[in-house]
Amino acid sequence: MNMDKCRYIPSTEYIFWLIKERKNPRFKRDNNAQFISEVWKFAPDKNNEHPAPFPITLPDNIIPSVAQGERILVLDPFMGSGTVAMSAKKNGCDYIGFDLIQEYVDKANERIEKS
Repeated sequence: MNMDKCRYIPSTEYIFWLIKERKNPRFKRDNNAQFISEVWKFAPDKNNEHPAPFPITLPDNIIPSVAQGERILVLDPFMGSGTVAMSAKKNGCDYIGFDLIQEYVDKANERIEKS
């Protein structure tokens, strides 16, 4: 992360939706919104020790919308604290996640087991 005082701190997460077949996701709509924009704003998860956590609200909005009632497999190549895996499990889906730092993997597994 660039902590130079002359620049903004990057705080953008990109979401890639990669599939084999054609699907049309039905994303949850905010009661105040007419449509869903391409930019979603969420506050970070404050009860998480990971340095870059996001709330479970983010994957909870995506996974069921893409799964459309099916038991899909969710891949998270930057698993961090396991939030995506927790959401997949919560929404009846399977998951694969990995991280380079063993400490994060261990903590993610603990969080997933408790969820």
